[in-house]
Amino acid sequence: MRKKERDHKQMSKHDVAFGLYYGQPQKFVEAFPLMLELAEEGDIVAQAHVGRMYYYGYGVERDPKKGFDWCVKAAEQGNIVAKYELRSFSYDDHLSPKDKKTARKWGDDASQNHPVDESVCNRCGNVNGARCRACM
Repeated sequence: MRKKERDHKQMSKHDVAFGLYYGQPQKFVEAFPLMLELAEEGDIVAQAHVGRMYYYGYGVERDPKKGFDWCVKAAEQGNIVAKYELRSFSYDDHLSPKDKKTARKWGDDASQNHPVDESVCNRCGNVNGARCRACM
């Protein structure tokens, strides 16, 4: 019974964080600490979102290096959204040449292994639909 209670709390935190994130931009300040907590607990989708939030300064002071690092962490675990996000970072002047090269590598991996015309779940990053069965 305890496990179910913990799962319910985790789901609630997840739903609140993602609800705020996908809500209006002024909610990013509220979403960031929850999203960061999920990312630190290993949620690869939250890691990609935290990367984006740091990189662009959504709800937190802008820190492109932290944003890059969080997206790399998610990409290393197979998150497609993070890989495409890293590709977009590679065109920006806020990264070192070494980080740009790493970002391009992940972007190339995303292009070759997960073409853009495939649907990516906007919650978990799986390549199987706008909302995959696991997230329904």
